[in-house]
Parts: sequence; C-alpha cells; structure tokens
Amino acid sequence: PHLLSHLKQCLTDKSVTFQDFSLMFGELMLSYHLHQGQGEIPNITGVGLMTLPGRSLIQPAVVLDQSELYTAVLAPAEKEGVSLVRIQGVLVELVLTLGMYKLTARQFILELLMNLAVKTGQFYQLHQFIQY
Repeated sequence: PHLLSHLKQCLTDKSVTFQDFSLMFGELMLSYHLHQGQGEIPNITGVGLMTLPGRSLIQPAVVLDQSELYTAVLAPAEKEGVSLVRIQGVLVELVLTLGMYKLTARQFILELLMNLAVKTGQFYQLHQFIQY
C-alpha cells in the first residue's frame, strides 16, 4: 500500500508534473511487463532496469495492476478535491505509458477518462481519444 499512497500523494501535489507521472508509470509498467514475462522490453527513454555493479538484473518485487491504481488512486481522487483536469492528465499519461508497453488499458480506466472529458466539456479531446 505504500506505493499506492505515494501515487495518491503525488496526485494531490501540484508540483508533481505529468512528466513525473509518465516516468513513474513507466517504471510500474516495466515491472508489470517483467512480471508477466511478456518478451522483449521496449526501449523507452527515462525508464530502465536497475543493475548493481557485479550483480545481475534486480527483479521487480512489487507489481501493481491497473485495477489497484484505479481503486486506490484514481477513482477516489475527485471526491478528495483533486481537479478533474489534473486527474484527466494523469489518466492520459497512464494510457500512453500502457500503449508504449503494448498493454491494453482496462475498460474502467478508459471509462473514467471519457467521463472526465465529458464533465470538463472537452468534447474535442474526447473525440480524439475515441479516434486514436
């Protein structure tokens, strides 16, 4: 739960940028990718495997699923006073990061993204999300 609480804290901290979220999600998806044994690791700038001199690759010990991110961090954020535009931006970074790892965003993640676009009146962006 410590990692989830850290992500939740980052969501409320406006000094944490969307690029920071992209890097954090990149590390989480790398861990998930390795845990699932999904083949070759995509070459993504800023995200990498950690090795120590004289040792082999450090295997990830913690893996977070999309459902855990949704339930503990994203879904309760609106009720906790996080701006809808910020939640939407973080969701976009999550979906982009999932795509880089060739992982499909789960239905509840996409549904939340679409609902936020409607609530914030960003219909053109909603059209773009659906189209791409």
